[in-house]
Amino acid sequence: KKNIEINGYQNIIAENKAGSNLKGKMKFYFSDDDFAAHSLYDKGDNWDEVETLSLKDIFDENNIKKCDFLKMDCEGAEYDLLMNLPEEYFRKISKICLEYHTINDSEFDIKDLEKKLTDERFNVTIEPMSEKIGFLYALNQTK
Repeated sequence: KKNIEINGYQNIIAENKAGSNLKGKMKFYFSDDDFAAHSLYDKGDNWDEVETLSLKDIFDENNIKKCDFLKMDCEGAEYDLLMNLPEEYFRKISKICLEYHTINDSEFDIKDLEKKLTDERFNVTIEPMSEKIGFLYALNQTK
């Protein structure tokens, strides 16, 4: 919120919520090693309960008809957010850039996400950085 105020932005809505496949509440775990690595999935003793929203909820509640560029860095929630997004919402997105993570107890992995986006007619490029993290770029071929 401070960054938004300092820069005088008017078109940003800051919410203290987490992205998930469900609307509700989940445990949000705090990383002891990296302030940018807090997650719904990296379990530990230090956590707080947060409200969660799906990507569909975010689009609907903010009346988003078109998303030119969807940038995601959500510490493992990328799978729940995109694998559960209804087909018609993919038509609203032109480009996606995301940091992906390998989550050991996740139902999905990067190959599942690549297939989902390809099936939704995105051209997908994956650039692994290590065994556990990398980047995915996707361009909607229907645009």
